[in-house]
Order: sequence, then structure tokens, then C-alpha cells
Amino acid sequence: MAMGDEAGEARQYGDAALYGVCILTALYSFYFVVDLRLIPAVRVLCERLHIPDDVAGATVLGAALNAPELFTAAISSLVLKDEVGVGVVMGSWNFNILLITGFSSLLARKRLRSRQLKVEWTFLQRDVYFYIVSVILIVVVCHDGLVTWQESISMTLFYVAYVVVCALSGVLARWLCPGSHKARVRKDLTLSFDEGGHLDFNATLRSIPEASPALEDALMGQEEPSPAMGEDAVVPNSGSGISTPLLASYPAEVSARLALSRSAEGRLQRSHSSIHPGHRIAIDARLVEAALDDECEIPLATDALQRAEEVELEAEAEEYHAKHLLAWPGAGASRWEKLAFVVNIPFNAFAMTIPWNEKIYAVTAVVATAWLALISYILSAASSRFGRALLIPDEVIGLTLDAVGTSMPNLLAAVMASKQGKVEIAICQAFGSNTFDALVAFGLVQGLRCCANGLRPVVINAKGVARDGVVDVAIVVAYVALLWASRMRLTRTFGYLNIIAYCAWLGTRLTVLY
Repeated sequence: MAMGDEAGEARQYGDAALYGVCILTALYSFYFVVDLRLIPAVRVLCERLHIPDDVAGATVLGAALNAPELFTAAISSLVLKDEVGVGVVMGSWNFNILLITGFSSLLARKRLRSRQLKVEWTFLQRDVYFYIVSVILIVVVCHDGLVTWQESISMTLFYVAYVVVCALSGVLARWLCPGSHKARVRKDLTLSFDEGGHLDFNATLRSIPEASPALEDALMGQEEPSPAMGEDAVVPNSGSGISTPLLASYPAEVSARLALSRSAEGRLQRSHSSIHPGHRIAIDARLVEAALDDECEIPLATDALQRAEEVELEAEAEEYHAKHLLAWPGAGASRWEKLAFVVNIPFNAFAMTIPWNEKIYAVTAVVATAWLALISYILSAASSRFGRALLIPDEVIGLTLDAVGTSMPNLLAAVMASKQGKVEIAICQAFGSNTFDALVAFGLVQGLRCCANGLRPVVINAKGVARDGVVDVAIVVAYVALLWASRMRLTRTFGYLNIIAYCAWLGTRLTVLY
């Protein structure tokens, strides 16, 4: 009997180990699909349609990353006939807000300043308000344990209204608060370098469309600017005409700081030159502008330009890697890079099945989303079996492995966007994803269940929904208060506080369950 118990226990732990490997493999697969396929496709989509970062994060990226949850919820409810628990649906919301913000702050701050990670409250409040209303709507609809088709339609229409408001947020902001927000259109500055890797002054100057002929003449050698240049123009000192051309059309204060910076050319270190034929790179001008605040000393202005260049180089290197997943690292690669290529060979299935080309970005986005749905379903099944093998309650698995698994694509996308200074995409995506989960992944699916049930109400497990709703709203209020105290910037302190808050919330929930 004892031997039978030992054999059963060994088989139990063996099953847990097998499902654990499946979970880790699924989590690692998210990286290939999200960072190397879905994000580049969404970036091209937003550039082609001129979608602002905050709108892209809240709607396009939020819906794309959470489409797998919609798929999983539909399969579980309509095919497997599982009873829907609202607590499981709400379990990943605080992960999206707190951990995404926390890790985005900490990882992005390794390269960028807090000023470059500033959140524009004018547009973030839109997502905060809609999310809070969505939580309240969930509580009101689910408190009696039943969902009617009318309630489902109301939730879905509310999400449609959210998308419309996002699309019109720029117009609404100018109407309600004229002159209170900055332009959200990102502008690039093309840096040109000669064969020696030094800044090509003339070519860089020509890349600025706002530069007037008078300004060009002055920057090309005149000691004093002509009257046609205007009062805001700044002429570099003789022999130091390095940074001023990059910001010729900026306000006088910003231009002056860069004009006084010395040795800029020597500090702009080139890397990945093989990826940039002709030594040209377009950097996001907003990264430079954002770093020049009242707390910034003049010598740091050039450092801001260098950081902006490094951010764009990393982004282009990542995109290059995305296009060449199947290519051998090459003779100059290290042994570790070659070993990593061998280990990643099974994951090259994503490269072969998800085509990547800027001309077919829509196809790439659709196929990548389908892959995310399949991986999420496998992850959910493996997590459930892993918990059963170790006799872990389903509620605990839902709050831990399922929450992490379903939100991992959101975390990867947010960290990648934050490291590029696109903080609006990261934060708005976190709130937009939660709104999509509440109103579409839950609300729309319940409507489909009602249709399959002859338009009769469907039963759901709404245990503790009122308590969870109050806690979620309280967390968002505290989150906004801390963000306001941080002057709307993703500082390291703010990042650590978010991670601590999530751990405290999760610990409290697990304590209640046990």
C-alpha cells in the first residue's frame, strides 16, 4: 500500500513538472509573438492611420492583446459550459494596472529620465473614468448572480462609446480645455553621420523642414543671425555647431540649452551600424524635449540626445531581429548568442507561420492575435492541471498563474513601449485592457450565452463581486493619487510602490481564500 502511495505521489509530482514546463514554454512564447510580431504590426498600423499613442494603447493594442481572453472566455462558456466566475475575470485587472506600471517604471528608468516618462493626465483621465464606470457596471449587473441580454448589450454599447470617445479625445480636449495639452503627434529628427561615425552637420540640418534659408545660412557659418531668422533662433558657437540644428524649430529655451552643450559629437556613440546603411537614424524629438526641464543642468541636454538615439537604436535592432528570426547570428556573434539561437529553434515556428512585412501588417496582426489565443488557451489548461496535480484550489490558480498568464502579453507590450518613451501606450493600454475585459470579454460573451439560452438570463458565480469592486475602485483612486504625487511621472519610487501594492493585494486575497 505504501509503495502504491509513493508511486501515486511520484506520478502526481511528475504531472506537475510536465505542466510546469508547459506553462513556462507558453510564457516564453508570448515574447516571440508580442514583441517580435504583434508590436511591430501595431506600430505600422498606428503610423499609417496617424493614431496617437494614448488612443493606440487604449483601443488598438488593448483589444489585440486581450482578444485571447475573449476567445478563452467564449470557448469556456459556450463550448465547455463552464460556470463563469466574476472573481476570475476581475483577478487580472489589478495586475494590469499595478504590475504593468511598476515594471514599466523600473525597466524604462534604466535608460530614460522620469521627465521622459511623464503621463499626460488630460488623456489618462479618460481611461480612468471609463474603467471605474466599467467596474461599477460589473457590480450592478452581477450582484444578483444573473446576466440578462439587455444588460449584456448595454455593456457592449458602453465599450463602443469608449472607443468613440478615445477617437475624439483630441477634439474634446481642445474644446473643453483649450491650450491645456501638448500636441500628441510624434515628430522625428533624422541624424546623419559620415563614414567615420561623426555627425553630418549639413545633412542633419536639411532634415528639418522648418528650417528657413536664413537660418541655414547662419548655421553654415555666419557669426550673427539675420533679422529674417526671428528672435527664437540660436546660432551655435564657432566650431561647436553640433546640437543646435537638431532643435532649430524648438522654443528658444530648449534650443539655447543644446546650443551651449559641448562635445556632443564625441558623445553620440554609434552602434548596430550594420543595421543602418548610410549611418542615418530618426530619433523621437519628444524624448529630447521631455528631458529638458527646470531640474536639468545644461550639460545633460546632450546626454538627453544620446539617450534618445540609443532608445531608437534598440528599437530598430529589435525590429531587425524580428525580421531575421531564422537567420544564424553570424561570425561576429558570441557563443551565447549562437547557443540562444539553437535553444530558440522550436520557437521559430512563430517566424514561419506569422509573416512580417510592413505591407501586410494587418495580416501579421491577425495571425499573431490568433497565436496569442491558442497560447493563452494552452496556458489556461496547463495551469488548471498544474493546480490539480498539487491540490491547489482553482481560485488560487486563477489569481496567480491564470492572472499572470493572461496578462503577460500586456506586460511585455507595456515594458517595450515604456523603454521607447511611449509611456501613453503603456499606461493607457493597461486601463483599456481592463475595460475591454469587463465590457467585451465578459459582457459580450454573456450576451452570446443568453442567445444560446433562448434569450433567458444566464447564471454566473458572483460571490464577492461587490467587495472586489470596492477594492478595485479604491486601488485606482490610490494609484491616481500616487501618480499625482509623483508629478505624473513614472519614477522608481512610484514603480516600487505599485509592485508592493500588488503584492499586498494578492497576499490579502490569498489569505481570505485559505
